[in-house]
Amino acid sequence: MTIKVVAISGSIRSGAYNSGLLRAAIEVAKESLQGIEVEFVEISHLPMLNTDLEGPGTFPHDVEAFRKKILEADSILFASPEYNYSVSAPLKNAIDWAGRPPNVWGDKAAAIVSAGGGFGGGRSHYHLRQIGIYIDLHFINKPEFFLNVFQPPAKFDNDGNLTDAATKEKLEEVLLALQAFSLRLKVECASQMRGNGPDDHIFPPTPYGQDKLSPCTMFNGLISSAQFFLGRVGSRFPCPECPPNLCSYLNLGTRVPQFS
Repeated sequence: MTIKVVAISGSIRSGAYNSGLLRAAIEVAKESLQGIEVEFVEISHLPMLNTDLEGPGTFPHDVEAFRKKILEADSILFASPEYNYSVSAPLKNAIDWAGRPPNVWGDKAAAIVSAGGGFGGGRSHYHLRQIGIYIDLHFINKPEFFLNVFQPPAKFDNDGNLTDAATKEKLEEVLLALQAFSLRLKVECASQMRGNGPDDHIFPPTPYGQDKLSPCTMFNGLISSAQFFLGRVGSRFPCPECPPNLCSYLNLGTRVPQFS
């Protein structure tokens, strides 16, 4: 299973550091990770939110296209600059358009990265997380990623491209956590589909017990999508259906042995 990530930058200027973070994330996902695809989605062309532009169940063309991208994604990667202790106007505008009924953000995993001076854009994270509560986005808690651009050594080139190897490694950690959390949400969503009705055979009992599902039982291809991360963790796991530590990392319940 491949996790599809939509990457959105709250800075629309050319050479923006936050957009540079997302370009680097795309590069990292292609070169170093398996089972995850990151696509940059532009928001600069979106009109300012105005409900007069809406028709019965319709939105302006650019808004419709943007909402479709969000709807089809498994998770969202925000690069959020900080303006006056909060998120930028373009980012809030994009969030509000996609949050118009029917809300297309709901039940997706999300992560935030940011670059700037001082706190590295960190205060914007808190407002973005607060917004996420209402639109039903589920943010990873760790790792947090705030990058002070002006602290040596240099992090970007003159075109706003990330050049610092250590920062790219931190981006990789964020992507791995986002991938794992996205898979966990999918597993939990599928678990909630189980019941006591005639369709119970769709999700047969597994070694975890009647109230737990093996991810491998539910998702063919889940092994390959998490393989890169799992290879780093490394540990024996007694489940005959799952790769080492997958269920433990996804925290499916106390019935699952935990690794140390």
